[in-house]
Amino acid sequence: MPFLSEAQNRWAHTPAGTKALGGPEHVKEWESVTDYSKLPERKGDRMGNCPHCGAKPEHWMQSAIKRPGSLTRAARAHGVSKLEEARKEAHSTDPHIRGRGILGERLIKKTI
Repeated sequence: MPFLSEAQNRWAHTPAGTKALGGPEHVKEWESVTDYSKLPERKGDRMGNCPHCGAKPEHWMQSAIKRPGSLTRAARAHGVSKLEEARKEAHSTDPHIRGRGILGERLIKKTI
């Protein structure tokens, strides 16, 4: 398997990395199949970018929202609109609910 980034290559040459890969002979095997001309500094970032070209997926926000529909369910349970529920949740003491409310305020289309 080739190295996917410069950082991964540096790690493999540490004592812990060499041990994890199975010894120096396995590190040399990884080096032999790696194309160092196209090696990025990092494999990808937290948004799920492609490790080789760095392109973002077309619908990256769908994977960023962990529980879609949770704000809508909470709003229906309380009998209010999603925007009202988001504004209320944005001031919660629970960090998970507060984050859901802040994100909801950003994403809900506000119409006058």
